Amino acid sequence: MDIKEYENILRRNYDYNKDSETMWDNRAEKYNISQLKDDDSITEQVLDYLEKKNILNNADIIDICGGSGRYAIPLAKQARTVTVTDISNNMLKFAEENAKREKLTNLKFVKTKWDEVELEKMNWNKKFDLSYASMCPPVRTPEGLNNLIKSSKKYCMVNQFIESKDNIEEYLKTKIPKIKRYDPHNDRESVQAIFNILWLKGYSPEISYVEEETEKNITAEKAYERYSRKYEKIFEENKLDFKKTILEISKDKVVNIKYKTKMAIIFWDIRK
Repeated sequence: MDIKEYENILRRNYDYNKDSETMWDNRAEKYNISQLKDDDSITEQVLDYLEKKNILNNADIIDICGGSGRYAIPLAKQARTVTVTDISNNMLKFAEENAKREKLTNLKFVKTKWDEVELEKMNWNKKFDLSYASMCPPVRTPEGLNNLIKSSKKYCMVNQFIESKDNIEEYLKTKIPKIKRYDPHNDRESVQAIFNILWLKGYSPEISYVEEETEKNITAEKAYERYSRKYEKIFEENKLDFKKTILEISKDKVVNIKYKTKMAIIFWDIRK
């Protein structure tokens, strides 16, 4: 396969639409609360990976699709500066609040759609020691990936979930017809495409994996909130009661969830 074929894979899987900005603005508050409460080891493992690279001290970093600061906040504790970009103003507002809470003053927050950003106009061409993106839809496009590379003067890193499943979701899937649709949390294809594009461009990307298996109990109400956005409409279309199904799998209105997640890390030095 040549580079165009891998670029077409990225375009095929690109899940951005005209309502994405509104969607993330609406989800920002719940997302931020979840992030503040979350103690997942994936984030810690990713940060540990970067620390072992010994590239953070006194570095200028850009965190693309940085959301409410999951990675930007801890990175800013070691870096010289961190620029956080996101398509959502509300996400950036929470990121700024989180930075202030940590008494950090070395972060900047910029609203942008990354695959359309004009690097020269922003003075971001070869600007950053590390250009970083985790679970970022625009970077899963040829244009966004090229902008990531062009914004860096040293290193680039892209994180992407390749496996994410839990027992509740697997059960819900048995209740409805099988639907084939893109799932950004189970996206091996984009990782393969990005790696091969970089390889064909002459870079020497490294690929590593971090994973987590965990278990927790949440209320049936929280479980309903968690899965309704993805499944309630499909249940209704099949004349099934989604809320009743959640209650049926709960015990004393408590739902036990077992998670398994695996994330791929692609890291490369643009100078090599």
